Amino acid sequence: MFLQGSTAVALSAGALPGLIDRSSASALASVASPVRAYAEPTLGGGSGLALPMLSDGLNLDQPQYYETIQAGRRVFCKTRQNADIDGDGQDELIYRNPAGISAFRFDADTGQWLALPPSTAFGDEAGWDEAWYYPTIQTADLDGDGRAELIGWGPKGVEVHRYDPTTETWIDLGVANPMTGSLWAMPWYFQTMQCADIDGDGQDELLVRYKDGLRAWKLTGTSWTQLATISAMSDTAGWTELSMFETIQCADLDGDGRAEVFARSADGIVAWRYSAGQWVALPAGPELSNAEEWNYPQYYQTLQSADLDGDGRAEIFIRNNTQIRAWKFTDTAWQELPLGPMMEDSDGWGDPRYYKTLQAADLDGDGRAEILVRGGFEILAWKYTGTGWQFLSPGPAWSDADGWNASQYYQTIQPARVKTSAAANPHMPATESGTLDVLFGRSSLAIETYRMLPDTSWTPTSAPWPTLDAASYAYAAELLGLIERNVRDIYGNDVDLSAYADQLHPTPALPTGSTIDPTQWAAVCEQLYTELRWADQVQTWYHNVRSLLTATYTGDDIALQAVAETIQLKDPSSTSLTLSILSFVATVAAAGLSLTATPMAGAVAGTIGAACTLAGSTSGSDSDKVQDTIANLDKQLLDAFESSIRSMDDQRGAATADYGLMAAIGRQIIGQAPAWAWDDADQDALMLAGQRQYALSAWKALAAPSGWKWSVAGEDDYSGIIDENGGRYYNNGWFWMAGGYHAYSWDPGDDISWLCQFYMLRQGTSTLIDDTVLHTLFDAYNPAKGVFPLGANLIDAVAARHGWPRLGSAGTSKSDSGCSDVPDPWTVDGSKGVISGSHATLAATAGTAAFASPAPVPTAKSAKSAKPKNRTRPERDRPNQLHALGIDLGVNVELSRDTAGELVALIRTTNYGLTAAEEVRIVSAKLGGREAIGPLPSHHRHVDAGEAISTHLRFVGVPGKAGKQVTLKLGHSHLDGDYATTLQLTLPTV
Repeated sequence: MFLQGSTAVALSAGALPGLIDRSSASALASVASPVRAYAEPTLGGGSGLALPMLSDGLNLDQPQYYETIQAGRRVFCKTRQNADIDGDGQDELIYRNPAGISAFRFDADTGQWLALPPSTAFGDEAGWDEAWYYPTIQTADLDGDGRAELIGWGPKGVEVHRYDPTTETWIDLGVANPMTGSLWAMPWYFQTMQCADIDGDGQDELLVRYKDGLRAWKLTGTSWTQLATISAMSDTAGWTELSMFETIQCADLDGDGRAEVFARSADGIVAWRYSAGQWVALPAGPELSNAEEWNYPQYYQTLQSADLDGDGRAEIFIRNNTQIRAWKFTDTAWQELPLGPMMEDSDGWGDPRYYKTLQAADLDGDGRAEILVRGGFEILAWKYTGTGWQFLSPGPAWSDADGWNASQYYQTIQPARVKTSAAANPHMPATESGTLDVLFGRSSLAIETYRMLPDTSWTPTSAPWPTLDAASYAYAAELLGLIERNVRDIYGNDVDLSAYADQLHPTPALPTGSTIDPTQWAAVCEQLYTELRWADQVQTWYHNVRSLLTATYTGDDIALQAVAETIQLKDPSSTSLTLSILSFVATVAAAGLSLTATPMAGAVAGTIGAACTLAGSTSGSDSDKVQDTIANLDKQLLDAFESSIRSMDDQRGAATADYGLMAAIGRQIIGQAPAWAWDDADQDALMLAGQRQYALSAWKALAAPSGWKWSVAGEDDYSGIIDENGGRYYNNGWFWMAGGYHAYSWDPGDDISWLCQFYMLRQGTSTLIDDTVLHTLFDAYNPAKGVFPLGANLIDAVAARHGWPRLGSAGTSKSDSGCSDVPDPWTVDGSKGVISGSHATLAATAGTAAFASPAPVPTAKSAKSAKPKNRTRPERDRPNQLHALGIDLGVNVELSRDTAGELVALIRTTNYGLTAAEEVRIVSAKLGGREAIGPLPSHHRHVDAGEAISTHLRFVGVPGKAGKQVTLKLGHSHLDGDYATTLQLTLPTV
């Protein structure tokens, strides 16, 4: 059926070299293993240390951060955009962190990514961590000057920022906002935001779909000029359908230098060309219709384009249930290319952890893009030869076994266009175009970057050690007194490397009668002098960070026992609780990101975060989640800290064993790059920030066993509704006005915010928590006073946000509080304060378990057109491990109607526990007995403790009138089981 009349061609192993059956899996895995930068055990498939160190310890395992990692490519839409923000002719790598945007340029000499000055744009404090804002962040050359700008749609509307490489600063261009109105927050609108040069003037236009169709604007100065709209893509034409709007993208299909718009409609491929100020429809494309089941995410989400044959025109390609299919637009019609690589559903390719990595890149720099995808063992790639498909050598071993089947890793895999430098790095030979695409992905430790060599084998991009004249190198060791050792062997040793360097500069004279070539001797001395200086700087840097780590972890006032006493835990010596030790330790690194005034904070945080991650990977334990008494946990935390310090030494050794890495770090330190320029004052600030983060983590861990609860009090009549201590707390300011910052609304105009105030009390009593305790936790943080007070956010504690566990509640009835309409903070939507349904903790459904497809290994089978079957999850007995694992998932929903009268459900799935939840997504949804429209989103998410993910679903035909109750039944999947919940909602008006 998917072949749509094309002749099915049997693709044998001989026709496609490298396609093997499952019996050859182990052989393929061994052949595919790339050269490692160093032989250290790692977590999550990381092959070693690299720059930048975007480790899990920096919170880069959270979707609001890792989903923004890009070098011109985004998951949606799939339009490839210009990411050259500094005008150096190659893509920069950018990502969003809590403090804003960080950017890196690729250095061909070292094969590493070097930091550019960061920007405070798009930070968490400005609200960019919302799921409808951060996905819009992208790069595009909006003014046609050859440099890409940074653009995104956020709380203040469209923002455009430019990086000035001359002053090394970021400039907010202060552009007007063409996307006004709250409806833009719907995914069928904001998710289509993209930029492309549709008129061929060298300036990218902004395109976003709205109710009336796909709109387009051109930026002139700081204002936008709206161009014609593709009205055929309107809501009424069905383009709110997930399987349609997610496919909207741009590419130059006809080779005229202008990008066309194309997408998959319910009937097949449609496309438009912008000409003379109007949109002109192109001939209908391949019939990838809903009737043929192309509306399933494992198929339509793979639709994209690339110039596969090097003729300047982009071909489109897509995966069906059998293999890759591709078409070329030939001005008047669409021509199908020979059938592509086999990727059958029956071999597991219908799993998002594989098909979502399908993409194209010019890996050899010949002007033709190769198709690549992550399999269960490594990266697989194919080149179109004009008559068929050539299987290339397997790429980086980003395997399931190494953890690359987790969304926070595989979703970051993408190419970046970089320059080559044959003279400086033999791994980067010059090509016809002078540029090629490298492939990178984020492991638990860092961004790993690989390139394909001319023989199609793969290697890390980090520059190799230069070859030195053997006689000169041996004499240098003798001169330095390194008996029976090479000079490079001491780079990782704890010795005075600068003293050795001084002995080689200026170049010492050769002994009389020496047969060593003086020219070679001078070159070797200069090279070793440079290397010794780099190694010395790397050694000093890691010594400084190691000292910082030690000072951060050894404060007596931040130990679990000390916090337990401060928090007035009744019996801290016997209280038992579950902690994720690795997460607890690694959060220290994340604190550095909030110090935007400290230039080196990012580099320090990355270094510590990678050390903590590496420490966890070498622990040898089955899990870093442990349950014990506080006294024993203190000991285990100390052991974890010491392990991290030892891992810091491992990092130091790794950095001086990798030439490219050592050169990159050493050059930046010697060149006084802000990110690597160590300053003692900065170190003190980082130490306090780290201690504060550690102490906050301890408070979060102990809040639940301490039995904390929250309540509300009426603003006008607080007397008599709490005990006799109420007046004292009120007079001391320990009633918190809810307006603007309360647990369930950030809108100061919300009615509930004027009714209620919060106070804290203990489990089983009406006793308020001692004000000394609350002052210690919630008073504004002042670094001059040391770690305490901590400056914690009260609303985070009450609403179980950002790592706080869910606390109990009390006093919410009108007789107790005067606020009868105030539910638990977890039952109300977090953006508008609209009470929308009752809270329900997700409970494990009896007899179900998580489903995992087999690791796909493409096999040499004949193409087939069998209809894909609806997948069901295997049923087997399984105990409920939800709470045992420290995961506490909860759901709240905001129900509204769009302008067409269809019901829209904004579903927030929140992890109120202390342990991260892996691969969470919605697998079933019924509102009033009606299924959600179209296939459910296939997006898997990592949900950290205290974090939430958002999903929009639409429903039609739901019975009942406005104001009536309706039942929403939801099913979630998770690595540890399938969970179901039922909520009672109120049907809204339009």
